Amino acid sequence: MADWAGMFRLETPILELVIRGVVVYLLLLLLIRVVGQREAGGLGRFSWFSVLTKARSRVLIREGELNHRVLRREFMTIEEVRSQLRLHGIEDIREVRCAYLEPNGMISVLPARGDTQDTPPAPPRG
Repeated sequence: MADWAGMFRLETPILELVIRGVVVYLLLLLLIRVVGQREAGGLGRFSWFSVLTKARSRVLIREGELNHRVLRREFMTIEEVRSQLRLHGIEDIREVRCAYLEPNGMISVLPARGDTQDTPPAPPRG
């Protein structure tokens, strides 16, 4: 028969358990930082530690050319990138001057064309 009382007996010192937990947390955070940053954006809860693990923006597309190294490192597919570009109103990768994978996992896009959507048209002269 199972020893239920022995199962819940604390034989390891509490300080050791706390230290083990902190070490495992830091190792997992470092592993996520090294492997990929798309999902790790919300894990930097300590400001002093975020200086060490702060992810930086990575160039995903430059002058219409995909950076396949970043794609592999972040475990992204070309279809995922195309889907994000469509959300920005871009149908072809060659229409992108620069696209960045941001630390929070979002993709920011700078189109290659002279995009005038943000500037209002000039008033007619008359």
